[in-house]
Amino acid sequence: MNTAEYIREHLRDDVRVLALGTHPDGVDVRTALVQIAGWQAAVSKLPEWAGTDGIIWPEHIPMEQCTGQHVAAYKSGIVDTLFEDGFSMADLTGGMGVDCYYLSRKAGNVYYNDLNCSLADLARNNFRVLGRENVSVSSVDAGAFLTEHADEHFGLIYTDPARRSSTGRKLVSLKDCMPDVTSLQHRMLDMADVVMVKMSPMLDISVALRELVSVSEIWVLSLAGECKELLAVMKSGYTGSALVSAVNIASDGTPGEVLRSTVEKDASLPLPVISYDSVCKGNFLYDPYASYMKSGLYRTICDRYGVSQLHPNSHLFISDTYSAGFPGRHFEIQEVCRFDRHSAKELFQEYSSANVTVRNFPMTADEIRTRFRVRDGGGHTVFATVVNPSDKVLIVAKRI
Repeated sequence: MNTAEYIREHLRDDVRVLALGTHPDGVDVRTALVQIAGWQAAVSKLPEWAGTDGIIWPEHIPMEQCTGQHVAAYKSGIVDTLFEDGFSMADLTGGMGVDCYYLSRKAGNVYYNDLNCSLADLARNNFRVLGRENVSVSSVDAGAFLTEHADEHFGLIYTDPARRSSTGRKLVSLKDCMPDVTSLQHRMLDMADVVMVKMSPMLDISVALRELVSVSEIWVLSLAGECKELLAVMKSGYTGSALVSAVNIASDGTPGEVLRSTVEKDASLPLPVISYDSVCKGNFLYDPYASYMKSGLYRTICDRYGVSQLHPNSHLFISDTYSAGFPGRHFEIQEVCRFDRHSAKELFQEYSSANVTVRNFPMTADEIRTRFRVRDGGGHTVFATVVNPSDKVLIVAKRI
């Protein structure tokens, strides 16, 4: 049995069990385990690639860090609104090549580049088996790539700076990532009509707007409620206000409604905030998807969906009448009480099994569960939060 046959035979087996077992002669075990683990991860993350024979999968970290198919496909839709078919594109930090593959689906001339030679070789193979013949692959430093192509002009330059240090520590700041896009941005904007920068979902949007120039839009993208990335769209010569756009993509790839505004316009809207006495049984409570919370467009959320905030820092929303289109989890309030030792003890005696969620509260969910002996689970969620002006409360709610 050779390595390829072993991979096919054990493609759906537990990699940890395989690693501890015996293996036939002629099998490169390490290669086989990497390929089996990569395919298994790709089944949900990159289903199109997983269904294509001949794809070579990387080690765990590049596989973990690559963009998922649904998010990459959504970003390709953003690109489609910016360019006519046949535009030229360069990806300075291509990694596995997922973003490059999807963003360039209507491009003419495409350059993929990554400093890691092994990833570049892997991407070259994968572009070929995926039928993408218009991609030129290179492996140099991003700055060196710009120098080598200084006489060319691109429609789009895309970059996803590495967000791990040489020791594996996660990085957030744009200046710490590799390459440092803050030092390359003017060169990139001189060479392209549009520059897109993928950023950490942990980065503060205000910091991105302060460190990057000519930003026309910041996208906040979440998948199945989990914030995956920020994407800065920079346009050569742009001097206006940046739009902040947030969207949640369902697990099947279906995008939700886009929430969009500028920071300045959002700040000009009223922020309806209610008091403890206004929180009643039968009200509806909303917990926004992560991308909408990350956007910071709380006033726009209130204005669009007819809701109020419990507190300026709690980021939970409430309404008397049901707002079916609200982008997040929907609940109906069953019970409300102030958070004091006696009231909380009584409430958790009744709801001894409940999901506990904490927002803007001085205790963690684990501390609450331990202190009041609450088992995780059940049909209710208890929100421990603060209601304006500073009332600590427990809100029992049932998911709609």
